Amino acid sequence: MMTCSPGRVLIADETGFEKTGRHSAGVQRQYTGNGWEDHELPDRVFLAYAVPAKGTRVLIDRKLYVPQSWAGDRDRCAAAGIGEDTGFATKPQLAPTMIERALASGLPFV
Repeated sequence: MMTCSPGRVLIADETGFEKTGRHSAGVQRQYTGNGWEDHELPDRVFLAYAVPAKGTRVLIDRKLYVPQSWAGDRDRCAAAGIGEDTGFATKPQLAPTMIERALASGLPFV
């Protein structure tokens, strides 16, 4: 059961980490938004728990974004340590899974 706690919120956000290598999980060439470069980035979607009035926030969950180019190559996924149960999902599709886990844990938020 979820307890309502005003001022406590969940924040979902995606973050890319610059990394290279064929066996770095989820790495693919992506535009970074700076207008002139793209980089090799694996992306993850993070879920943070925040209490803005106290200036507190904590990362409570994360999911690896597996691009379609990776999801179809199970050998490559296995070499990078990506399990059979992890396939392609859009970044907006990853956040609800993490929110469901936060709900199931009973973490209080609005």
